[in-house]
Amino acid sequence: MKNFNDQLQEIIDRLNPAFQHLQENEKTCTSDLISNLLGINCKRTNSVQDIINSIYFEGVTFDFFNLILSKLSISPILEKETSIGYTPYRFFNNKSEINYVPINPSKRKMAKFRKYLIEDLRMLLLKDAVLNLVANYSKKIYGDHEERLFLDYANFQERVLKLAYRLDFDENKLRGIKTTIKQYSEFIHFKAPKVSFPLMAYALCKSYDDLPIHNKRSKFYLVRGKNMALKTPGRNIYEAETVLDGAQKTFKGFSKYLNDYCSSYYPTNESLSIFLFNEVTKLLDLHMLFVDFHTRAIGQKYDDSKEAKLQLDGHFESFSKLSLIKPLGLKCYLINTLIEKNIYSDTTLWLALNNLCTIMTIYICCVIEENKLVEEHDAISMDHYLYKHLHEEEPYDIDWIINTLSIYDIDSPELKAAYFYAYKNLYKTTFQNKKINILMKIIKSFSVFLI
Repeated sequence: MKNFNDQLQEIIDRLNPAFQHLQENEKTCTSDLISNLLGINCKRTNSVQDIINSIYFEGVTFDFFNLILSKLSISPILEKETSIGYTPYRFFNNKSEINYVPINPSKRKMAKFRKYLIEDLRMLLLKDAVLNLVANYSKKIYGDHEERLFLDYANFQERVLKLAYRLDFDENKLRGIKTTIKQYSEFIHFKAPKVSFPLMAYALCKSYDDLPIHNKRSKFYLVRGKNMALKTPGRNIYEAETVLDGAQKTFKGFSKYLNDYCSSYYPTNESLSIFLFNEVTKLLDLHMLFVDFHTRAIGQKYDDSKEAKLQLDGHFESFSKLSLIKPLGLKCYLINTLIEKNIYSDTTLWLALNNLCTIMTIYICCVIEENKLVEEHDAISMDHYLYKHLHEEEPYDIDWIINTLSIYDIDSPELKAAYFYAYKNLYKTTFQNKKINILMKIIKSFSVFLI
């Protein structure tokens, strides 16, 4: 039986030509083309919810998902003693290297995986629709949709300033953000749709003094990635203390604000705001990795030795690769489920998963168009349709986040060290991957669908 790496390479060799073919036929892409190439299908086409709920997989896509789930089903034949105890392994090759052999997953595991995937597809479609609506705003084509999608200027200003007071802005900062809002008064409130207002308002409070100096609406964005992204943590815990404290304060502050805001105003979507917040900051990924480590480490003792630090560093170096996964529900599920670092550190696997999820959203839009579920009045008719049918979907549980924030109140040198190594490796993975993506775009060796 072929081992995991051999099977993965075979599947990647089947996926890449399909990605390339879809790139070359981007303008004439149809649901049949995607189905024939990748085995993505649906049973019902009466609405976007019908399409998503009835989606199923065959061919190379089924094989790919089956292989991912086989990672959760590796049964031990022998155990190998390591520095942290006895760890079960499938078997070793003649070079004493671990040779993982996938085992077909149960129907229950496949159903659970599909459940998370479907929830993620809804959020990916909603995210793209909302961002397109913001980027393409025009009174001419919005008409009656304007009031449904956006706050008026006065309400926008009032709610942003309410958040500024919550963040303890002093008089100088309050004066600065008021000036910024007034400077862009003609359109700034059209850059923060109601459904994702908490994220947009928080981003504005973080970057109000670093917005574009021009007044071109098409080039104006409230979310400035450099103001909210991970910072270089330094070489050790002591150098990183300010950065780590800032990350924890930001994550706790935004999570509590999001929870309070969504309890008070409608329409808002907690899941969309936390999804967008994590895309920019990676702080939810950091929180999930940290909480998962704490859960796994209960009852284990760590010391301040060099060996213990190396183990922590190695653990998070591998685990941080899971942050490359775009679908948030699947990412959380896999973080809580996978065990062996040789398995979850495989970046090829997660980038291919992102590709497929992006293509699935394209497939869904193709089916919508082909079945004339949306009348094409203008360039954003599809986005209005998706927003209308998906803006109340809440697949992610903000309560879990709120209930686990107390971990940051634990006074523990071990947890402080763990948070440092989690942050350091997440930063490294995030920015290494950005450089890789830039290089791949330059040499054009991968599909346009690769995220």
